Amino acid sequence: MFGSRVVCIGGLPGIGSVGKVAADYLATALECSTIKPFFSCGFPAQVVISQGLAELLHAELKAPKEKKDLFILCGDAQPIDIAGMYSLAGEILESAKAEGVTDIITLAAYLKLPKKKRTFSSYVAMLNQSISQECIAWQERSSNPPRLRV
Repeated sequence: MFGSRVVCIGGLPGIGSVGKVAADYLATALECSTIKPFFSCGFPAQVVISQGLAELLHAELKAPKEKKDLFILCGDAQPIDIAGMYSLAGEILESAKAEGVTDIITLAAYLKLPKKKRTFSSYVAMLNQSISQECIAWQERSSNPPRLRV
């Protein structure tokens, strides 16, 4: 699917839970199973009630049944403090690396109030210049491209 790349697509709750809803949908549609749960003392002090049982807030690294080059990261919450964010990110990156992940794509919303007219944009932030250039080239080839800001 991705050539020699192994991709992890992650979505945690945020503005409008856009990333979480998309990641949860992918995990369900691809019939993923959990391969690694992540718990953090940085998560809010809450529980989720599921089938009459209280569960701690957590994130999960999931793998589809039929795709060996894709992982999905889903979660109930994000840590509420900076130390918790860095700690959880480190755990996720270590686990992703152990699974052979080469690229991580995060799904999120960014709220920007329009000044005059309503326009929609996609923001791309990458550490790899060549992939960034691929995104720009894709935008230029697309017949109805979203506006990408790199």
